[in-house]
Amino acid sequence: MKMLCAFISLFSCFFLVVSAEDVACPTGASSGCTCSKISDDLKVECKDNDQITDIPAWIPNNTNRLEFENCDIRILNRDSFKNLVNLTNIEIVKQSRRLTFNDSSVFQGLNRLSKVVFDDNNIASLPAGLFANLPSLETLGLNDNPLPTLPDDLLQNSPNVQTFNLANTKLDKDNITKIGEGHFGKNIQALWISGTYIQRLKDGLFTGLPKLKALSIGNCGINFIGADILKGTELGSITLDGNPIQSIDENAFRGSKVPVFQCNGCQLISSVTFNGFLKKMPALYSINLQNNNLTHVPKNAFTELRDLSIIDLSSNLIATIESNPYGDLPKCGTTTCIQLDNNPFNCDCNLAWLRSFADKIEGDKTSWKCVGPPSVAGKSLLSLEINAFCCGSVNSTKCGLPQPATQPTLQPTTRPTTQSDPDPNNGWIVSADGMMVAILSQIVIMFSIP
Repeated sequence: MKMLCAFISLFSCFFLVVSAEDVACPTGASSGCTCSKISDDLKVECKDNDQITDIPAWIPNNTNRLEFENCDIRILNRDSFKNLVNLTNIEIVKQSRRLTFNDSSVFQGLNRLSKVVFDDNNIASLPAGLFANLPSLETLGLNDNPLPTLPDDLLQNSPNVQTFNLANTKLDKDNITKIGEGHFGKNIQALWISGTYIQRLKDGLFTGLPKLKALSIGNCGINFIGADILKGTELGSITLDGNPIQSIDENAFRGSKVPVFQCNGCQLISSVTFNGFLKKMPALYSINLQNNNLTHVPKNAFTELRDLSIIDLSSNLIATIESNPYGDLPKCGTTTCIQLDNNPFNCDCNLAWLRSFADKIEGDKTSWKCVGPPSVAGKSLLSLEINAFCCGSVNSTKCGLPQPATQPTLQPTTRPTTQSDPDPNNGWIVSADGMMVAILSQIVIMFSIP
């Protein structure tokens, strides 16, 4: 994917390299466990040991980060972390059997806890208030668990949750609505949902999340998106990959200042895309519409989208693009802006402009192939001379770029030609056969040959 990850303010790429110093774990530490110091934090990490079935008693009380991967922890209860009050991070992922919670007091008293990740543990249910009353909690990950519902008070009095990851869960539609209304916290800045059959994003769905900056809803069976779903948010990016979208209200993203929009493999068609919602997204910097059902790009496709710098339309069904819709985009760089790989171009006179413009575009264009007309089918678009891009008709063939209109040197005797007469060839180059027919026709008229 050629998508440039830019402009997502919440996830700006700041990488702080901090070295970890290995330290000795306490006597009796389980096999597969290591201890290390990261700055002033003590981290305990255990991997690939199915003999670990609960939180080991040997874990030092001053541990800050606790990670278990591919072990066999089955039950967490109110005593699991009772002596580990300094914990800031808990990550328990990929347990070999279903992980369950005995009661809602598992994390109570862990006031420094800022990150909890329970991905891929086959969790089927969560007790009421499980993550309630955690003032420092910022990140909650529940990816890859068959969760049908979330208890209403799951995050009660935990107001600082900013990242909520729910990829590949089985949540019902009502839970998605509640999340959007801010029922699970109004400070959520990043929301990731996938694998949940939602079907419709109703009008104003996420208006209850005023601080939302990044939204990803993938493979959720969405076929309709209503109006104003992002009204009042601070969204910096939206990703809707893998949804069979049939209709998007033209006001779906009205009023938002979204700079990054991605809908890869969404079955979008040209009329829904270019004549509707895009025109109400003036802050767009980058759009990724790979693997859709786009068949043509109108000349006014990007009108008013003056900040566009990246436009990826690769792997669609695009046969033609009306005369240079990229021409009025001041920030459209030649390398990243025009990405058209793997489209079935109809290389007739309507695409002559693209051949002329292609030399200004950097990057690999080897997949720019012509599927028609028959005379150029199978050839690389770049291998053709400009006058090979032709549109044929019964009386003439128009090739190449339009030429400035000129007055004919041969005047018909039937009526005078004025400057207001249109150029019958619309400025196109006319083939020799077509010109000969025109001259003979003039001779017939002038000499009244029957």
